[in-house]
Amino acid sequence: MHATIAALAILAAGADPQFQQMSLGVVYAPLGAAAKEFKAPTTDGVIIMSVLQNSPAARAKLSPLDIVTHVGPTRVHSPHEAREAVAACEAGKPVTIKGFRYYESKSGAPRWSSRSYKAKPEPLGDVLMEGIRKTPDAIKGETLYEDAGSAESYHTKTEIKAYFIVSGTKIGPLRFVFTYQGPDWLFIQKYIIKTKADTFEIPASPRAEGEVLRAGRISEWYDCAPPDAEKIITSLNATGTRAIRYEGRNYKNDRDIPLEEIGRLWRVMMVRKLLAS
Repeated sequence: MHATIAALAILAAGADPQFQQMSLGVVYAPLGAAAKEFKAPTTDGVIIMSVLQNSPAARAKLSPLDIVTHVGPTRVHSPHEAREAVAACEAGKPVTIKGFRYYESKSGAPRWSSRSYKAKPEPLGDVLMEGIRKTPDAIKGETLYEDAGSAESYHTKTEIKAYFIVSGTKIGPLRFVFTYQGPDWLFIQKYIIKTKADTFEIPASPRAEGEVLRAGRISEWYDCAPPDAEKIITSLNATGTRAIRYEGRNYKNDRDIPLEEIGRLWRVMMVRKLLAS
């Protein structure tokens, strides 16, 4: 089983050149509107939206909301230019990344400091697979793929988790598990994801499952395969609003979706593309 999956990964990487290109393991966005939103010190460069766990960028201490202005000697002005500059690097050879680090002052005002990092790019396919947790099921003859940073249990934390299942050479659809924990039952009927450009509604049909945890905590969860799962993840990786509403029968709960959580969703989506290409 593992040999079949390994062969799939090798074949997929060979079939799609993007997975052979050097990568830092980040998702970039145009600086544009973000420069105004975060009062950036420059309007030239790109902003990092997600940093994958165990990636070259993570090892170099790059973080979400960092601005990148240079990759080596190359000035970058767009996500495409940043990816192309990294792709031109040699595998495992350090490259200097220059830009700015975002932080908030005690008053909550945005602050920036110039930074320089040393990162060692690796092939994108390798970067993606390094942070994946694979759980084989010997009885069913299949393997579940999910991000290693996501919760293994539905009762651990509130999050959106992405996963897919490989059975032999068949790759299942991209699935979401919506988990919610709180002090009261919501009896969730639908999930509403809001981004800057889009609004997505996922009905919990017939209904979300749930149970009472210790200390009076409630856990509710729903497992589904939204037909627009990839569009949702892509939209979440843009700057601006990134929020979810857990809409219940009588109550609702809203929360912002952290960039780290979005990065985990993106990794699973890209690994599925790697194996399916």
